Amino acid sequence: MKKCLNEWNATVEALGQGKQTSLIRKYGTNIRKFLLRPTASYALTDNFQNSFETEYKIFAGTNALPKQEDGKTEIKYYAEVEDVVEKSAQRI
Repeated sequence: MKKCLNEWNATVEALGQGKQTSLIRKYGTNIRKFLLRPTASYALTDNFQNSFETEYKIFAGTNALPKQEDGKTEIKYYAEVEDVVEKSAQRI
């Protein structure tokens, strides 16, 4: 498996734990199977939790950073695209 989708670790954990079932992406993809690669740069800002609804801020804070060891990031989840729904940005 060489294809990855980079996404915030809190979002990756929400998907992996079944708390979230879909992603809204600005750009489409023709890749149907991929690893969910957690990113952390967003979590290095002081106000990143403002991007989350109040009820999810604790979850986001707890899962802000992926597990890393010796400069390697743990990748825990694999995903498959089941359906693609295209909408204009004004309709989202």
